[in-house]
Amino acid sequence: MNYSKIAKKNFFSVFSTVIGIVLFIGVIKKVGFKELLSVIGQLSLWQLFFLIILLVLFVFVSVCRWRLLLSMINSGQVSWLNSLKPWLSDFAFSYLSPAPSFGGEPLRLRIFKESKGDKVSWAQVAATIFIDKIFDATANLIIVILGVIMLFWQHALSFPLRMMIIIIVTLSLAVIGAGYYRMIRRQGFISTLAKLFHLSKSQLWQKIAGHVDEMEQVVHRFFSFKNPFFLPVIFLTILRMASVVARVYLVILFVSNQQIGLIGVVIILSSTFLIYFLPFPGGLGGFESSQAFLFVLLGLGAQQGLAYALVMRFAEMIPVSLGILVVLQASMKSFLNNLNGGRTP
Repeated sequence: MNYSKIAKKNFFSVFSTVIGIVLFIGVIKKVGFKELLSVIGQLSLWQLFFLIILLVLFVFVSVCRWRLLLSMINSGQVSWLNSLKPWLSDFAFSYLSPAPSFGGEPLRLRIFKESKGDKVSWAQVAATIFIDKIFDATANLIIVILGVIMLFWQHALSFPLRMMIIIIVTLSLAVIGAGYYRMIRRQGFISTLAKLFHLSKSQLWQKIAGHVDEMEQVVHRFFSFKNPFFLPVIFLTILRMASVVARVYLVILFVSNQQIGLIGVVIILSSTFLIYFLPFPGGLGGFESSQAFLFVLLGLGAQQGLAYALVMRFAEMIPVSLGILVVLQASMKSFLNNLNGGRTP
């Protein structure tokens, strides 16, 4: 075990969390705690209830899309609970990880496999998760590109900020574009990345190379217009993003009592996706600071921007909390199973 790498990883996680907390406290002090409470206090119970309904719709559509992908690999009848629980675990730990919407995939795979046993290979399930994430990343990138174009068109930004946004968008577009190109041409994408980063000769790669090939075959079969699952997955992806846009629009309306239009909504949503590229767990601190700044740029108040960020975070912490409970339940079940010599209690 390489303790040096583990120590560096833990140090980075703790350091980024501390920086995020400092930013979080700093922006609250800058805006003013009383001013923030006065904005949040204007929210009514029915407004919060409506936002939770949209959040439930987001989760429902997300799980529907993954269940559709699972049916593609003939995984058998998957109950809602057995698909919801793995998805929640993935969402929770991807949200908390210092990476943009990634990090919880192994948990989703493990928890689903524990419910299905040997009825389906882990490579096939991993392929459905990979496709699921590809569509998330594509939808987010489209919003980011639209938001950046609108932001550059309407507002003057500093040169360093412009360059940082352009670099992030360009790199993301290049990676996703290369992935789609190779998948549509039925060429290996994951195996190509392994060769690019000199991982193909490692012992770990030698063990999983066959499973990766199986996974890529599933991905190749999916990316075809002849595939009956392809267009429904695109439709659910659009519906999923529409629920996010609606939630952002309503939160802005509720905290500011102003309608900023679709352009403003796209700009704010794109900044949210961009800020998660910063290595802060859950975008802590960076998300709140960026929204306070952006709301001022759009002619709204900093306190409204911070209130928007906190309301959005509160809503997202609901599935995050449920996902953590799912992981704790799975860990306890595994622990008790090991105590009983492999027999499930």
